[in-house]
Amino acid sequence: MHKSYLAFWRPGDLCWTQIDIEGCGEFWNIYYFKGQFYMITSVGVWVIDVAEPVVEPELLVQKNINGACWPHRKQLYLVEVSGALLLVAQFSKCQRLGGSIDYKIYEFRTWELDLIKSKAKEIKSLGDRANFLGGNGSISIDSSKSIGVKANHIYITDNWKGGDDRDMDS
Repeated sequence: MHKSYLAFWRPGDLCWTQIDIEGCGEFWNIYYFKGQFYMITSVGVWVIDVAEPVVEPELLVQKNINGACWPHRKQLYLVEVSGALLLVAQFSKCQRLGGSIDYKIYEFRTWELDLIKSKAKEIKSLGDRANFLGGNGSISIDSSKSIGVKANHIYITDNWKGGDDRDMDS
């Protein structure tokens, strides 16, 4: 059996610093925001303060997003929007088409994380922002500064096996 670790390196360090994440649940995503790492696992959202001498994950918000049982799937993303850290859940239903499986997106839900009170508040609008979400990174942009990008929309990279081969959804 192997241990689960994340590692980081700071300028001036002689070696990588390992962070034991064995008890944090299944690792899904990580995001660097305001000098700290925020990690999504099957348990919830964790904060990792790399400025501390002893680096240990601390549970920030416990996962309480229900309604994602089989045949439904969800993917969780972290993204910065106008100085706030958002947690976005993408819900999909499993469809069988002949001999293959396809996941059809049917809902997105978004929460703003309160990093001080360790709470999450659901939000219904991104305003003039558009979020681009993917397994390798997520960004938010001002839609008025980009041709063809719609305000209050989410664009995702389809990174699930058995997807419908589209590169972007909104």
